[in-house]
Amino acid sequence: MIPLKIIGIGLDPDDITLLQDKLIRNADLLIGGTDQLSIFKELKVEKVEIKSNLPFVVETILKNMDFKKIVVLASGDPLFFGIGSYLIKKIGRDNVEIYSNISAVAKAFSKIKEPWQEADLISLHGNKNENISKLFDKENCSSKKCFCLLTDKKKDPAWIARKLIEKKAVNFTMCVLERLGKKEEKITWFKNLSEVRQAKLGQPNIVILKRKNHLPDTVNKAHINIGIPDDLFCHDQGLITKSEIRSIVLSKLNFTSADQIFWDLGSGSGSVSIEVSSIIPKGSIFAVEKNIDRISMIEKNILRFKAHNIKVIHAQLPDSLDKLPRPDRIFIGGGGKDLKNIAETAINKLSLNGIIVVNTVLIQNLDSVVSLMKNMDLKPQSIVVQISKSKTMPYGDRFEPLNPVWIIYGKKEY
Repeated sequence: MIPLKIIGIGLDPDDITLLQDKLIRNADLLIGGTDQLSIFKELKVEKVEIKSNLPFVVETILKNMDFKKIVVLASGDPLFFGIGSYLIKKIGRDNVEIYSNISAVAKAFSKIKEPWQEADLISLHGNKNENISKLFDKENCSSKKCFCLLTDKKKDPAWIARKLIEKKAVNFTMCVLERLGKKEEKITWFKNLSEVRQAKLGQPNIVILKRKNHLPDTVNKAHINIGIPDDLFCHDQGLITKSEIRSIVLSKLNFTSADQIFWDLGSGSGSVSIEVSSIIPKGSIFAVEKNIDRISMIEKNILRFKAHNIKVIHAQLPDSLDKLPRPDRIFIGGGGKDLKNIAETAINKLSLNGIIVVNTVLIQNLDSVVSLMKNMDLKPQSIVVQISKSKTMPYGDRFEPLNPVWIIYGKKEY
């Protein structure tokens, strides 16, 4: 049996090595896709074109291996999401020789002159699970600053852009590299994902995504004003108290001493606790969160901002509050249908002259919390905050509104 030779010819005929060229020209049977075979159309040798006929290709190889030198041509590297692994499984590892070449990914990064040893590689070819979720995975929220995606005709750059916009994971610059190695090769950069959906892009193509503001390992809080930008935090798909809202919350909390005790209930990403840690550097901060995935995010943010006076507590509210020291200030940023119960328990624990601030986006919670504070003699005040942010469009800019937030606050004076 003559070993089957699987040769990666790169992305361009010029990528073919002298050894590869010799093996191809000595073949008795040449197998490959339309583009690969067209490079060697002058060779007077038996050829089999690969289409949607892989079982037939395998059968042909097995029938001819005993007496013919067979070469299978593959684009790029045969073992990088290529036909190599499939044929090894069908023909047998000992009956196959692999001759690698430059992969599509290596070629793509060489074109944009960027290192790619830390890039996260994702193939979308026929992927029913739509593996793009790695881009906004909770554990991956800041560990990767660059992604390379191998697209197909359905999961193309426009599809990727739409998915990212839907998930509010828009902090990327996209590079689309069309028909690498061909005369029609084209490289296009998009600063805004919304532009991609309207662009006419050729197949095949590769997408490289670069995070615009890759999060550093640590952030010097002394160089940041109140209202730290949201993209400096690790957070769960936009579930964070936005910087503008955070600034108002901090003003209503009105800390008066550097050693006060603060409860952050329903802490989420811990963004409010992080900001408070620089206001009360000698104080104690307790960030309580029930979602275990968000606990890890709070811990990452604590390390990033060196906010070491924060204690993270994984617990269901309000059950855990009896074990905490009596607070001078309380912020409740989450609670859902249990908000009134959580707020009542928290107010009962609040120190004399203590202040509580509650955020909610639900009208029902606004009414119940205001009524609760009135009944407990906190003389509540409430404001509604509606913010719109500018967003770049293909031919100009527009304002995109955020959800309105009700902020209710009161002081315990009895």
